[in-house]
Amino acid sequence: MKWTKKKIIIASAVAAAVVIAVVLTLVLVLSGRVGKMAGKYEASVSSVTSAVTVTEVKNADVVAYSKEETITFTEGDNAEIVTKIKQLSDYKMDFEESTTTASGEIDRNSLVAVKLDAGLFRKKSYHGSTFTGKVSAENAAELFSGGAVSVDGDVDVKVVFSGNLVSSITCSYKSASGLLTTMTITYAYGK
Repeated sequence: MKWTKKKIIIASAVAAAVVIAVVLTLVLVLSGRVGKMAGKYEASVSSVTSAVTVTEVKNADVVAYSKEETITFTEGDNAEIVTKIKQLSDYKMDFEESTTTASGEIDRNSLVAVKLDAGLFRKKSYHGSTFTGKVSAENAAELFSGGAVSVDGDVDVKVVFSGNLVSSITCSYKSASGLLTTMTITYAYGK
């Protein structure tokens, strides 16, 4: 078969159309899975019995600040909150540690720490029960429920599910001041 210019253009157009169709199908399927994931996350926090949030801020390889907050539900929406903070002292070049305990009623919906909207992620993949994604610095404030975060580069997000329940969420990013921040939330269900 002789390839004329016209046949080459037609074959190229058909190949491009197939590639575009495959890419669009993958994007739509993955976006649908991310959308379902966000719904699973929001639904699963209603049955959480405890949540542990560990935040670490590093300057190079040295942990300059760490915070561990443990929320344990005792009865209904009543919970005990234990917060442990460890930070590098400005004056003594030593770590200062403090622990506080509080109790009260907590709205479980407040345990949704990040938005898992498909539109926030510039890169995303879903393998088995693990979702990984990257959120640009411009969308970082939308990602975190607490609002404004000063980020230099992407925020890496990893969400691990156990069935329909969120097991853990990890977010890592470099702050505008050059510090590496990692936040990991581990959720537990049942007594």
